[in-house]
Amino acid sequence: ARNSLSSVLPLQFVSADDAGQYSCRIISEVGEVSASAELFVKNKTKISSQPFKGDKLEGESLFLSCEFETDPDLSENIEVTWFKDGSELEDETNKEIILNNLKHEDTGDYKCVIETELDKDE
Repeated sequence: ARNSLSSVLPLQFVSADDAGQYSCRIISEVGEVSASAELFVKNKTKISSQPFKGDKLEGESLFLSCEFETDPDLSENIEVTWFKDGSELEDETNKEIILNNLKHEDTGDYKCVIETELDKDE
């Protein structure tokens, strides 16, 4: 009968100091086996711009910007999604949107979400 064993190395609150090569070696009376893994630690993605809070008059324009910082290795595959009152604005995928000729129906809470392959911020 085969006896399967497992071992786990929990890493919590990972920082750049934790990056590197990790190895596990098992030695028994019949031999030795090892496995290794390399950990890369990336900078978290975070939105750096402040949301717009204020009033505008009908007919005016509003420029909304979603500035963010992310790890250089994650910057190629970034998804930007805008929401108004919790509903996705389908055609808005840039980090800036302009609302021209504002109407009363444009009133609401606008939010952007920045997503990489590893994390997201909103």
